[in-house]
Amino acid sequence: MKTLVITLIAAIIGTWAANAQNDTVNYVVTSSDTIFCGKMNVSSTKTKIELEDGTTLKFKNKDLVRYSKDGRFFQKLPVYVRNQKTDRRAMMELIHFKSMVKVFKEERYDITRDAVDAYFYFYYNGQCIQVDRNPSLANIVDFVDEFEYTDYIPEERNLAKQ
Repeated sequence: MKTLVITLIAAIIGTWAANAQNDTVNYVVTSSDTIFCGKMNVSSTKTKIELEDGTTLKFKNKDLVRYSKDGRFFQKLPVYVRNQKTDRRAMMELIHFKSMVKVFKEERYDITRDAVDAYFYFYYNGQCIQVDRNPSLANIVDFVDEFEYTDYIPEERNLAKQ
């Protein structure tokens, strides 16, 4: 009997936890507005959102500044090639934030839309300080942990001013 009660309680708690994870807020931010929505579909050129009242809106991806979908945050940031800032901007996913360092991931694709490379951009106080191509998880963690224990001088590694 105790086992049955404990199993039932565990099932109820598990259901509550699973439902809590589904309560994420989806939104898009343009240069002039922030719109919260229910359903959201992001394609390569357009983003389609459905508001809570059922109204459907479409945006060109080039008009978006950032968005959040299913708990994942994306922001449009400058692209760096060979540690040089370019005029191109791309949506990048925020994958880590610790010790004032934000780590964003940009995936680059080949002609068949297969992800070829992942570039990881490290930002400190709004400045891009490093770009790594396909780093290991250990390298990312070590780089971010470096900021927790040292006094960081941004001028030493600031790529954004180059």
